[in-house]
Amino acid sequence: MALALTTRVDLSFSRYQFDEFKKNTKARQVSFEEIDYSIYKTTSNCIAFTTSEERITTWIKTFYLRYCAEAIKDGGTTLKSTWDETPAQNDATKSEKISITLSTEDEKTQVNIVTIIIYCSTGRIQIQGKSLRVWGDSEFPIIKDLVDQNVRNTSNFTSSKNIQSFLKTVSQPPMENECDVTNPAIITVTTEDLPPLSNPSNPCCEKSLTTMKNNMADLESSFVSFKQEIFKSYEDLKHDLTSKDKEINMLKKRIGSLEATNELLRKDNIELNSLSKKQKQIEKKVSNTIDQYNKLKKNNEVNLNPQTEESPQYSASTENVIPNIPTHNIFSPLNEENPNHDISINISQSLQGETKKASPKTLDAETVILCDSNGRKLDPKLLCPNSSTEYLKCPTLESANQLINQYEFKQTKTFIVHVGTNDIEKLPINKVTDQTRSLLTSIGNKNPEARILLSNLLPRSDELLQKAQNLNRNFLQIPTEFKNVTNIEHTNLFQSTSLLYDKKHLNDKGIKIFAKNLKSAFFGTQKTHRHIKTKRQFHPDPNKPFLPNPLLHSNPLLHSNPLLHPSPLPHPSPLLHPNTFPPSHFPKPYYNTPPFQNYDHHFPPTERNTNPNSQKISSEDAKNQKITEIAKLLYGLFQ
Repeated sequence: MALALTTRVDLSFSRYQFDEFKKNTKARQVSFEEIDYSIYKTTSNCIAFTTSEERITTWIKTFYLRYCAEAIKDGGTTLKSTWDETPAQNDATKSEKISITLSTEDEKTQVNIVTIIIYCSTGRIQIQGKSLRVWGDSEFPIIKDLVDQNVRNTSNFTSSKNIQSFLKTVSQPPMENECDVTNPAIITVTTEDLPPLSNPSNPCCEKSLTTMKNNMADLESSFVSFKQEIFKSYEDLKHDLTSKDKEINMLKKRIGSLEATNELLRKDNIELNSLSKKQKQIEKKVSNTIDQYNKLKKNNEVNLNPQTEESPQYSASTENVIPNIPTHNIFSPLNEENPNHDISINISQSLQGETKKASPKTLDAETVILCDSNGRKLDPKLLCPNSSTEYLKCPTLESANQLINQYEFKQTKTFIVHVGTNDIEKLPINKVTDQTRSLLTSIGNKNPEARILLSNLLPRSDELLQKAQNLNRNFLQIPTEFKNVTNIEHTNLFQSTSLLYDKKHLNDKGIKIFAKNLKSAFFGTQKTHRHIKTKRQFHPDPNKPFLPNPLLHSNPLLHSNPLLHPSPLPHPSPLLHPNTFPPSHFPKPYYNTPPFQNYDHHFPPTERNTNPNSQKISSEDAKNQKITEIAKLLYGLFQ
């Protein structure tokens, strides 16, 4: 017997063992290890039976030892077998199906007998072919007995016993009176019951019928092999499609990640373009500043190098030496101005310019914003309209304090402070509160009359949210410790968690609410916590020099009246008239008079971030002021 292997046989038979069979509901129900010819049609030439998980390997081993282990011959005819395996779809170490094709081969022709198909995953064994009935009657009982005896200890000789008779039966041509009875209910008809034929024997017809049968059997076996090949190719295509689907899914995920990366790179590119534009603008400003500096430096050099006067030449002779002694009165009034006065002024101005270069930078903005990264999208022009604004980025409180020390704020009236978001990640609450107090103290020392808007910390989406809320409670107490300090709360931002871009930065919607809160506090429309101060009263500073009222001293009558300017000397002077008036008759100096009761009415405090010179005195205030001046004038004349 010749064996053709498409795959190598696993002699341990563990590759064909499955712990549990699959349930195939579409297949027909067949008997357990029994042959029933009535399940399939007669023309289908097919029978099938099932076995259990424990006996499937025994059946496979029996088929291998009986048909594939050694060569089987009967005269010039040889029994040929072909072993073909199909691997499992989910596990390549297992075989799902085994196909054993039996055929006879002589010197001229090769005829297929039967094909045994073993489905290892379902436990179904199917036999089909033209010699199906012969195999079922002669081979199936022998193979079943071998399986029942457990062929582990049997030899190849015992397994292939009586197979010569099966080969002889299959290789013989069919008899004339042979009738393939597949249904036992059909009655066998003998030649004696038939009427005599005119030509009882026709060898040509018998040969043609035999040839047709052989051709049909060959076609059937070819169709079975073609079907197996098609099924195998279908399984391969299915496996390829599955792998391609996996690759497509991986490519889709890769495309999604690349699109996200591309979007991030696009945003970075936009930011880089904006930064490059800002850099160009700053470079232009720096170049203009350098040009102005060079011009001022040239002017200072010209002022520092005045025209040299010709020095008088003295003769070296010592004859008739006359001393040159000045005879003019040094105490006489100057008739001409000092010609070197302008030179000294220019020198002093140049020295002052050099000292200013070493002094801190000057900011002329009326509003200064000290903010961390949450303020990068704020528009100062929209936040503080009608006011010149300067935005200073301060990641931490320490950097904010350094910026305050680097600048001089001459015209600043409002400071908006929002710092501390990054400090609570590294410092405790008490330390952050102390640094905030230190920052407010530095601002107060620089600009004591400016108001300070202290903004609370914004909500977060991490574990530092409670820490930020505790720090905000400490911020509420700060306005009671400092004057002109107002606290800005952001309770409307703590009411929703969809306002954050990440764990601590606001998105576009949150930035709008944040800007609205700052703008409301800037214009005083937000309900804020502010320190309540007492009514402002007028107290002249004794350290400041006395500046007379120009409205009173511009009048020549008041200026020439000696009664309004009494002598402060305790003893009479010989150069003045003796004073005969009692001390009570002297009018008090007007700069020592108590403040008017309606001071706030005549001089109301100026609004924040507005020009004080823009406020005009009303006509009634001017009239009252003139009446006061006339009363003082009359009082001085009639005393």
